[in-house]
Amino acid sequence: MRRDITSSQFRRGEWLRLADLEQRYGATRNEVRKALAALAAMRTLEHVANYGYRVQVIDSRREQDSRTARFVLECAGAELLVERVTPSEIALLRGLAEAFQDRVENGTLSEIDDANHAFHREMIELCGNSVISELVNDLRDRVRPSVRTPWSTHKGILESASEHYHMVDAIAARDVGKLKEILRKHMFKWSRT
Repeated sequence: MRRDITSSQFRRGEWLRLADLEQRYGATRNEVRKALAALAAMRTLEHVANYGYRVQVIDSRREQDSRTARFVLECAGAELLVERVTPSEIALLRGLAEAFQDRVENGTLSEIDDANHAFHREMIELCGNSVISELVNDLRDRVRPSVRTPWSTHKGILESASEHYHMVDAIAARDVGKLKEILRKHMFKWSRT
């Protein structure tokens, strides 16, 4: 259910009905209730007493604050990453950048979003700090690009693909300053749309 929410299968603010979720996921009412409570604890959903659960609505201030916090954490991760990354891990990242490019050329918006998420998830996990990785991934899931995206144009999608390659090049060159510069451009263009 979390994956469906973070990939925009449900709209922001949409109320979730137990019966629909039971059927959709082939789960019991109790299992669905537990999942909803867990997602509310993670702030993916909002619980309204005596009414139910709805997909979290993120106002522009909270979205910007989340993005800034994520940027700070990603910069810390970038410093760790360039110190420890191996040639095989760089090749893995390059392969994920290529997979994203392939989805841009041949995939649906949902597939593009998933490939983008896979690239960024792997990159932050390679920093070697599980706390940074978990926090960054949680923040990214709260404000996925598919919610509000410059991907509404082909140019925006192509820019993202190009930036992924530039990130890998900066990592391979162990140029943390360049990597941070690219991360800033990549992350904050979402807030300019």
